Amino acid sequence: MDCIGQAGSWLPLVTVRQAFTHRDALAPVLLEAITRRGTAKDERDIVNQRHATFGVFFLAQVRDPRLFDSLVQLLETLNPEVEDEWTLSGRLFFFGHRLLAGVCPNDAQRVIDLALNPALKIETRATAVSAIGLLGAYGVIARADAVRLLRDTFKPIKETKNDLLAENWARTAARLHCREFERELQWFLASGLLSQQCRHDIGQALRQDPDALLISTIAFEPTVDLFSNVFPQEIRNGEIGLLPNGEIPGLELFRGQEPKPRNN
Repeated sequence: MDCIGQAGSWLPLVTVRQAFTHRDALAPVLLEAITRRGTAKDERDIVNQRHATFGVFFLAQVRDPRLFDSLVQLLETLNPEVEDEWTLSGRLFFFGHRLLAGVCPNDAQRVIDLALNPALKIETRATAVSAIGLLGAYGVIARADAVRLLRDTFKPIKETKNDLLAENWARTAARLHCREFERELQWFLASGLLSQQCRHDIGQALRQDPDALLISTIAFEPTVDLFSNVFPQEIRNGEIGLLPNGEIPGLELFRGQEPKPRNN
């Protein structure tokens, strides 16, 4: 833990691998750090901020279901626009749906309950909607079960008449199975709730093979992996490490830009 908390702008890869070796001992300490960060009482505690940031992605990668409640707390309390230590806020909301999908291995209903909970922020609910599709894409649950669960949310999401929820539902449905959801997608296309870009994307999806779309989703939004897609890598003094304050690897692809060359 000391090595992680004192890592600053460069985290040696050997430290990360050692954390996975000692995951059972580290997990409770990291959970405590995440919980403290979620209370927003120690947001200036840089060491705890590093522990919490590392802990969120570490526990999601090992699929620890104990992360779920603390993760929801972070989604509810953090501001995605804040530039904090190790870019926790930005990474949290960028990876939020992937994180949720990774820590509900045996209880998909928890994600459904988030999506339909009117007491939660719209951003949290929208993240949960997207996670439903990833549960099927990642093989956490059968694709047919994911289709059924997402369809159960169609009417209540439709009735909210919220743009963000509508767009996340439509995009999720299109990627999960555009043919199974064609009727619902046509409703959203005619609803006036979708942006012009979203309408274009849904229209394109309806003309594609649903299986190819699902496979592309897995490739485009793989599960979180500290070694490849959370922090960029760099070599210093001959040793490979991670840059916790660096830009998310491959972020330019989500912005429609050309990928950047890697340093190693």
